[in-house]
Amino acid sequence: MFGTLRYALATLVVLSHNNITLYGKNIGVMAVVVFYLLSGYMMTGLIRRRYASLSAIGGFYWDRILRIYPQYLLFLTLTLLAVQTLPIQTPYLAVPLDGQKLFANLSIIPLNFFMFNQLDKAMLLPQAWSLGTEWQFYLTFPFVLLLHSRLRPLIAGLSVLVFALAMTGQLQTDWYGYRLLPGVWFIFLTGSFIYDRGHKTVLGLWLTVFLIGSGCYIAHIPYQAFNVEVIVGFLIGVVLVLVLRQGSQNKWDDYLGHLSYGVFLCHFLVIWLVQTIANIEAQALCLLVWGLASLLSAVGYHSVESPLLKWRKKGNPS
Repeated sequence: MFGTLRYALATLVVLSHNNITLYGKNIGVMAVVVFYLLSGYMMTGLIRRRYASLSAIGGFYWDRILRIYPQYLLFLTLTLLAVQTLPIQTPYLAVPLDGQKLFANLSIIPLNFFMFNQLDKAMLLPQAWSLGTEWQFYLTFPFVLLLHSRLRPLIAGLSVLVFALAMTGQLQTDWYGYRLLPGVWFIFLTGSFIYDRGHKTVLGLWLTVFLIGSGCYIAHIPYQAFNVEVIVGFLIGVVLVLVLRQGSQNKWDDYLGHLSYGVFLCHFLVIWLVQTIANIEAQALCLLVWGLASLLSAVGYHSVESPLLKWRKKGNPS
């Protein structure tokens, strides 16, 4: 049932970018945290099944490139065409896109460091900062998983420490508690431990985050950045992954999972088009934005990803 979950999470991200909140809290942040958990879970399974030796890591990277980039490049190109031909006004594109900034958008990882390089004013796909976090996880995780059994617990412990300092305001909360890999490594790794049925470790991490959240509440640490959303997203997300991993796959679940990535990628383009062409704030038409994003995602999936997926399966039938 992870496909349905991923589609639901992408929908929450869409709604959050239409300014839909839950008791004033950002539902998109909670969704991204669960995406981190799922990524750790699914990448562990992928590596265990197909790339279980250091010599096969190149194959893992190639798999990730083929999964991430085709639709990313499609929607990046469509967005670039839209902003060049329509009077789209957004703070995410407040400065001209020169060659360096365009390359940063193409290479994804620099987008994760927008707080240092001012790319937040030159993002064609603003949500892609989290793909930058994902890519750093992809690049490093195979070594963490395969080199030594103690690396995962060690990195998880160090990451929890960074996370705790961020949640309590000792480090910049938004950066080190949500966006940058050092503070969220343990979230990815929790998903990895769930896959490997490391229940004691998962319980320990869950309780640690629960205690961090409880401590913030008892100490009256003020709400800052997204500390509440990240903690709640993690606590709920762990339970969801533990429960849904028992579910059986079906074609509709798989299909929704395929659509989820495109919905995630294209929804800002849809929001900007609605705001520019219809001259209506997207919040007033959030269901329309979600529907159009789903439709555009289906077009992207059937025209780009599905043919590529068939080609990949033909070359690697396992």
